[in-house]
This record gives sequence, C-alpha cells and structure tokens, in this order.
Amino acid sequence: MRWPPKYKAYAAAKRDVKVKKGNQKFEYQCALCSSWFKMKEVEVDHIIPCGSLKAFSDLAGFVERMFCSQEHLRILCKVCHKAHTKAEREKLK
Repeated sequence: MRWPPKYKAYAAAKRDVKVKKGNQKFEYQCALCSSWFKMKEVEVDHIIPCGSLKAFSDLAGFVERMFCSQEHLRILCKVCHKAHTKAEREKLK
C-alpha cells in the first residue's frame, strides 16, 4: 500500500480542482478512457500483469512484477480496471 512508485503514478495523473470554500481537491485521469475521477474512483494498474501464485516457484517473479517502478504503473478508473483485468484473465484461459 505504501510503495513510493504508486504515489508517483497518482501524482502523474493528478490535476487540481477548485471548490467553492477554497479547499483544494484533486482529480485523476484514467489512462484508458481519459476521463477525470475522484481518488476513491481510481485504482493503480500494473501494465505488465503480476501473474498468479499457483506454485512456490512463481513467488520470485510475482514479487518482482508487483513491486515495479512508476513507469510500469498507470491509473485506471474502477470500471476500466475491472474490464481490463477481466480481459487479461480471459486471455490466459
């Protein structure tokens, strides 16, 4: 949850939004649909899928892909992230 490249990915997709009372708010752009969303409506996606842990031998590759640099992460809205993940899983079948 506190992996620094994750926060760099959020920062790269962020823009400021002014609200009436002078508070500063932010929106994040989805990398697939290019729409803007609140933080609770977006998720971090691994461009290179992490894979699955079906055997002990899968652990090293999984961890390496899970803790990647910011260049291998992108911000997606929850709808796009769900559709993209489903398509990846279907492709593996």
